[in-house]
Amino acid sequence: MNTIQRVRAALFVDFDNVLSGLLQIDRRAAFDFAERPDEWLDGLRKLPGPSGARREILVCRAYLNPAGWFNDAERGNDANRVYLRRFRGPLTDAGFEVVDCPPLTSGQKNAADIRMVIDVLDALGASFEYDEFIIASSDADFTPLLQRLRSRDRRTTIMASGPSSNAYRNIADTVLDAEAIVSLLGSGDDVADAPAFEPVVALETTERDMKASPNGSGPSETGSTMTVTPPADPLAEKRARAVISIRQQLLASDGPLQLSRVGNTIREQIGTDVVESSRWFGRTTLSKFITTNLPDIAVGRNWAWDPAQHAVPKELADVINVTAMPEVVGHLHRATGLPRLPTGHWPVLFDSIAEYTEAETFQLSECSKRVRDLMQEKKFPVSRASVTFVITALAAGGVRLDGDVSPSRADCREGLMRALVDRAAATSWELDATERAIVIAWLNAERRALPAATAAP
Repeated sequence: MNTIQRVRAALFVDFDNVLSGLLQIDRRAAFDFAERPDEWLDGLRKLPGPSGARREILVCRAYLNPAGWFNDAERGNDANRVYLRRFRGPLTDAGFEVVDCPPLTSGQKNAADIRMVIDVLDALGASFEYDEFIIASSDADFTPLLQRLRSRDRRTTIMASGPSSNAYRNIADTVLDAEAIVSLLGSGDDVADAPAFEPVVALETTERDMKASPNGSGPSETGSTMTVTPPADPLAEKRARAVISIRQQLLASDGPLQLSRVGNTIREQIGTDVVESSRWFGRTTLSKFITTNLPDIAVGRNWAWDPAQHAVPKELADVINVTAMPEVVGHLHRATGLPRLPTGHWPVLFDSIAEYTEAETFQLSECSKRVRDLMQEKKFPVSRASVTFVITALAAGGVRLDGDVSPSRADCREGLMRALVDRAAATSWELDATERAIVIAWLNAERRALPAATAAP
């Protein structure tokens, strides 16, 4: 059986939705997305497919409301309006088929989402079989569509520039968030290193990999039963051995292990050339490989440990304190994706965001990296994905980071609270006054002494 050499994809872009999400966060990035679609489309093609397969986007369709507009004093017309129809030319030049979706009601509601669903289902039922469907929209209304695609064993990727529901994100194989979308514009960033919503950051192989070409390795039907033979993956056996090695190393250890030690052992067992040429099987670093393939194993700074077996490394004891997290905060984490940061991290994170915006011209990708580095320097380490979540939530909560005035700590805390309350409400959970007070106290607490942990070897 031959390994897939290409991934045949179909791309459907709810242009208004993606653009509005970026406008909330980074207006310059929004204009780059609208005016340079050829660049991010090329970046999307270059994202690695399963087993390194080449992605061919055979359908490029953008759904646009020609009467839609937004305000921009610098680039707008005499009324400060920028009409979306001005971006039809760049989209057409980039190879998109632009589908005009004018408003159909007095409330300016258009039918872009319905048109997209119809076209996706048409493509799903076509005689030609697409391996992957890419849906560019944050609209959770597309969740049933993704469920249909999954039931037909198609790989799905969503490009979500704004807040989206957990159900929508988790049904997809891959989620590219606002920063990942911006990184497709040729900023020099490694897209695989750009933070994104769960479950994954960039495309990777799963057990639902795309099917091979229809010459015998694709699906076969017998009655109503469909069976799929997955494509051969030359790295699958070595990837599995690396996962087993990590398990065995931690099981045999009395305490946390340094990542360098774990990595050296894996290199000895499966070969340094395999690790380096595959860049940790597409995950770029050992820590990302562990968090992707062993979600129950904890990774922090230069350590890996099994929370069920080992104490927290002493180097991290002063920053890890999830045991004291209030129940309502834990619920917010599950309902909204709020990062599970210790209470003392939040004021420092808000101050670091304010510090960046005070000193620099806001750029989404640069902000997430710089704030992450500032937090590291201050001994309050956070992931870049956590920073991106907060930046996006602040935009949804009405806090502009690209404005003339830098937000204060209180501005950030209040903006995040507004976004969390709205996201919780979207899951039919209305926080009462007591719950809100607990969350605000958690976001407002200064650093405090935490219990010492057993020293790591």
